[in-house]
Amino acid sequence: RATHVAILLRNEVDHERFTVACARERNRAAARNQTSGPTLPGLFPKVHASRAILRRVLDQREALLLANANEELSGSVSAASGQILSTLAVPLWQGDRILGVIQADNRASPGIFLEEDLDLLMVLGAHAALAIENARLFARLRVAEDRLSGENLYLKNRERRRFDNIIGTAPPMRALLTQLEKVIDTRATVCIE
Repeated sequence: RATHVAILLRNEVDHERFTVACARERNRAAARNQTSGPTLPGLFPKVHASRAILRRVLDQREALLLANANEELSGSVSAASGQILSTLAVPLWQGDRILGVIQADNRASPGIFLEEDLDLLMVLGAHAALAIENARLFARLRVAEDRLSGENLYLKNRERRRFDNIIGTAPPMRALLTQLEKVIDTRATVCIE
């Protein structure tokens, strides 16, 4: 029953800022012409989310169900300009911290959402918060893995270049190179016979 959906996420650098990760509007004309099958990405052109609703969820630290946002958020420019009537908003929890907010609106009819809709969105929000946090952890792991791989390659190349002028793979030669490793980064002078 939502005509608009937005997911706002806390900025990882500036924790006081929230950015719209995804915001879509249902195109009713295209939806009527679609007979069956999954929803196509083209059915949801981009829209903007309401900052007043985000602030209210953050301040009250709980889910929000409004029958008529224009009346209940009087003075809110974002709700009025967006012509938001019915709205649901749930926080995405990471422990005791709000990671983001999912906001679903119906801008055609007031009082369209029920308590069951809010419960369903809260369950979806709990799963979405886990998925978002896992995706962020995976991205950090990928960066750390790339950095480690680069450092490993650098160290291997550095090792190869250290003894490029010395030829030999016999065990006594390897023992000699191991002894050289101990003093190579010092100012000691070494004489090899």
